[in-house]
Amino acid sequence: IKYSKISGLAMQESTDIITAAANGTKKSVNEIIDVYANLGDATAAGADEIGMAMSKVAASAETAGVPFEQMSAYIATISSVTREGAETIGNSLKTLMARYTSIKQRGFNEEDATNLNEVTKALKTVGITAVDSAGQLRPFGEIMDEVGKKWLSLDGNSQKYLATTLAGQRQMNRLLTLLNNYPETLKNIDISSFKITHIN
Repeated sequence: IKYSKISGLAMQESTDIITAAANGTKKSVNEIIDVYANLGDATAAGADEIGMAMSKVAASAETAGVPFEQMSAYIATISSVTREGAETIGNSLKTLMARYTSIKQRGFNEEDATNLNEVTKALKTVGITAVDSAGQLRPFGEIMDEVGKKWLSLDGNSQKYLATTLAGQRQMNRLLTLLNNYPETLKNIDISSFKITHIN
């Protein structure tokens, strides 16, 4: 009921969206609603759009190592900048997470044959270690945070090389939107993590 009122969505659709997020992330219903409401208040993305997009990507994000609050912030940033439809954003991020998980679990991505060594090499060019002490690809959220903080200091060729390697040709633009607006993304992560209190 609370999310339906905040989002303006019908009760059944609201229930489906919150259930998808709760099942995919193991967050409580109240935590999920608070994050959507906070980001909806603070950005050009509505609580309805964030929820709809998250319902597509929640489980994939968890597997790829992107916490719920961080993925919600990604969605809010992309939505605010591009004003694309929620389903389009959610499905594109789902594809990006699946690609990363495939490289992490299989050592390569089936679609374009990008492999772990190529990801490691691309990140190394900007001083980022791709794998942990066990030789496993680190969580996508951690990698993104390190890349994002260096992004605006990189030249155009380095940016394109990294974005293409991490996201592939089809999802490169979504990743570029996030990284080109990373100060806003960091602000949204703080908002979704309640490090900044929103004002009604």
